[in-house]
Amino acid sequence: MKAKDMRKAYDKAIKKMVEADSALQDFGKFIIFEGFGEYEPKIGFVSEGCILISMDGEDGELLEMSAEEAINLMETKGCITPYDF
Repeated sequence: MKAKDMRKAYDKAIKKMVEADSALQDFGKFIIFEGFGEYEPKIGFVSEGCILISMDGEDGELLEMSAEEAINLMETKGCITPYDF
């Protein structure tokens, strides 16, 4: 593989990562968190095609919920609370 082709592939990968991050931020705008104070859960990628909402639990454990769970909660309750984790 030529270095020039490798650079093109790298640049394309970076561009796609930026697009994916932007789409993730757009998704996050629809999530409403209530009762978390200043430490709201974080929305992020875990692996290919998997988006999780995560927060630190009281015992330092990582608590997670899938994006699908978050969507269901938003559709039924209109928000996500600490008790949903």
